[in-house]
Amino acid sequence: MAGRYKIFEELGVGGAGKVFKAYDTQLDRYVAIKRLLTREEAERQDNQSANMRKEAASLATLQHPNIVTIFDLGGDEEGTFIVMELLEGDTLADWLSGSTLGLTDFYELATQTLEGALTAHSQSILHRDLKPENIKVKRMAGGRLQAKIVDFGLARLSYGAKKQTEDQRGNVLGSIYYMAPEQFLRRPLDGRTDLYSLGCVYYQALSGRRPFQDATMAGVMNLHLQHEVTLLHDIRPDLPQQVCDWVMWLMNKEPQDRPANTQQALDTLRALHASGQFAERPTGSVPARTSSAPVRPVTTGIARPATGGVSQRITSSAPRRISTPILQPAQEEVQYAIPSTAADLDDSLPMAQPAPEKKGMPAWIWIVLLLAVGGGAAWFFLLRKPAEGGGASSPTEVTQHLAPAKLPNSILDTGCIIHWSAADGAVAWSDAGKTDAAENGDSVVEVHDLLPTIAGNSDLTTYDRKLSNCPKLLVEKLDGFKAPLASLNFEAGQGMMHRMDAGKPEFKIYPMGESAPSKGFTLMMLFKPWLLQKESRIVRLRAQDKDALFDIIATPGNEFKLRIRIAGKTKETKIVNRKTAIYSLISLTFDGANNKALLNVRGQDGGKNQISTDVPPGCPTLNEVRFSDYSKDPAHPVGDTDKVTGFLAEVMLWPFFMDWSPRSAQEMKITEFYFTNPGTRYN
Repeated sequence: MAGRYKIFEELGVGGAGKVFKAYDTQLDRYVAIKRLLTREEAERQDNQSANMRKEAASLATLQHPNIVTIFDLGGDEEGTFIVMELLEGDTLADWLSGSTLGLTDFYELATQTLEGALTAHSQSILHRDLKPENIKVKRMAGGRLQAKIVDFGLARLSYGAKKQTEDQRGNVLGSIYYMAPEQFLRRPLDGRTDLYSLGCVYYQALSGRRPFQDATMAGVMNLHLQHEVTLLHDIRPDLPQQVCDWVMWLMNKEPQDRPANTQQALDTLRALHASGQFAERPTGSVPARTSSAPVRPVTTGIARPATGGVSQRITSSAPRRISTPILQPAQEEVQYAIPSTAADLDDSLPMAQPAPEKKGMPAWIWIVLLLAVGGGAAWFFLLRKPAEGGGASSPTEVTQHLAPAKLPNSILDTGCIIHWSAADGAVAWSDAGKTDAAENGDSVVEVHDLLPTIAGNSDLTTYDRKLSNCPKLLVEKLDGFKAPLASLNFEAGQGMMHRMDAGKPEFKIYPMGESAPSKGFTLMMLFKPWLLQKESRIVRLRAQDKDALFDIIATPGNEFKLRIRIAGKTKETKIVNRKTAIYSLISLTFDGANNKALLNVRGQDGGKNQISTDVPPGCPTLNEVRFSDYSKDPAHPVGDTDKVTGFLAEVMLWPFFMDWSPRSAQEMKITEFYFTNPGTRYN
């Protein structure tokens, strides 16, 4: 470092290491340098250090005015370091010390931090440690507030226990006040985890206090996990109810009750602004609650609205009754729904009537009584669909539709035997055995084959038809696409499969079957991996009860792997330097006559990469397509790398090998239908 960067002073110590002010002698500018690992730590954690370098390099691709820019990644005799933009000004924590933000400043803060988070989430990068100390703010010359998020993604680069949440005496430090419940419970994380943390930050920015506050680390954790929090509007009745409800929406305990993604949170915020909710009000028009006034801890909850840029429906959820020894018992609970467009913002949606609490009764008794008396009414409200025939929605239900693009079968080359599309044929899960078409935000139990007359019943079905295994249907407006896109959102543990049994006549026309047009297959799929710190298998094509499979795998290091096992012999090859954090048309072709396979990936950025490999001989009929594996045996759980995580939009299967010319022509037709930048057929 000494050869290029001149260190001036230590600026602070964070969860991922120390930060220094330095001068870049080559580019003649001041920078900030963050130490990630010392030399000793790097030597003890060679594998983790290598992963850290890969992940830090991916962070350097984040370019957004509301995220601190990373310039360089390096190492010297002292260890690993990152060089980044030096930001002047204070942290949000400095601004909020004994103060709150006005509505105008708050709107700028929320909009800019959400825009920064959206950019990172679109590249499958989470922050995991959002807090006021990690947001730099300053007043621009024209008076506008400017916010920048620092340490985006670096929280997960700190592999060691950096005392991020407590010091040696157990005192709480920063992060724990803003951590989502799933972080404490070590559950899978996604963009909604960052939304929870931002909700806590926004709550503090408007109220002047943290939503979950206690003297001990255990107390703060308990408040998060029990989710007893005073409604923001109870503390600041002078603020618009809609704005307060929006903040509380982000802070819901369960991820599925928060905005489905950052785009939805941002769109709703902008709709609130367009309706005039952020107009500054005269000071003192409604007195804010004083610190000495009694507070009412409550558990808030809304059913998960439909995801994407437009909400399809919002339904109030069944009450959850919780008590805590730390705060006084709740006397009432509030349910509320967030409107999704400016047209719905004129009046707040009605709240449920409070019910008296019977002290001392455990929460599980309330749940049993609710289900027994209501005859499953809670499930009805969670899972019901809008009234048919254009009937009016209930007061707590808002319905909107966002029509996704549908790839017509006419675009597909002759001979395709399976076509699964999230935009057409997805069926919503129902405990009553119904087969209603899935809508935005629904759990999907199966996807009908759009070519049923060719290969019989070739539906894609959720494992055991269990709700916990169902992916969610998402319809979103995305950059880089010509029209809204429908996809199945698979989270870890959710999976679907299709199997054509050997006893059925259609088995013969499957890849490598005796009646297939040729020995081989061509598989194409539109997919976006959701990767954090490990690789994830995208799809598996295999022979039932036979030792033959073809796996396509994505890794966090911008690699696509092809792994093939036939008759006990395994081959693996990979595509490197191809973005995995975007939608790609992934094509796998197998020439069974010559035992050659080719993996081709075309990204929505217009780029294209491919790799070919030899395949062990003896491949039998391939009659299974799997998205994640599934095990009923607790003693033999499915490994993390065999669980698909990502967004599946389209799958097409031909039971023959497509040569280069027809394959590239078919790929081009599909990418031109979806992508605004499909690239070129010939690279």
